[in-house]
Amino acid sequence: MIRNLMIVVGVCIICVLLGYALVAIMKPQSHTITVAKQGQPMADFSFTDIDGNDHDFTDFKGRHVLVHFWASWCAPCVAEFPDLVKMAEKNADNVVVLAFSWDKKKEPMDRFLSKNVKNIPNNMIIIQKDSQKIAQDMFGTFQLPETYVYLPDGTLKSKIVGAYAEWDDEVF
Repeated sequence: MIRNLMIVVGVCIICVLLGYALVAIMKPQSHTITVAKQGQPMADFSFTDIDGNDHDFTDFKGRHVLVHFWASWCAPCVAEFPDLVKMAEKNADNVVVLAFSWDKKKEPMDRFLSKNVKNIPNNMIIIQKDSQKIAQDMFGTFQLPETYVYLPDGTLKSKIVGAYAEWDDEVF
């Protein structure tokens, strides 16, 4: 009888300890999110494009910068992307588009680009590595597509949530 009671108590203690361990594992990790705010300059951050070139956000100061989050599996992104490319081509002298793909693997993104974009303009930089982390940690972005429009002085002019149908000069 005492032996059975000891077994039950031991199992209960183990269950409680496992419960605490599970809660500790499942608890969201706290980390700082630097959310972009209208009228405020963006903190500098670094990224690597799909060709392996390293960049800093401040490299593009003096030009309008669109920070665009998209994915090949996102239907609104797919519909919007060709117009974004045309806008980049039209404004090659004063606009840089930083297109951060949320595709987990490079192959689907590459297939999408080769199928839907004849030539990626020189002022459009495609980024795939760490895109989701940058989107969430630096911009607080959790849905696609989403675009941040920065003025030449590096301050945020506007945030566009969802597909944008009229990529033109009015955005700047």
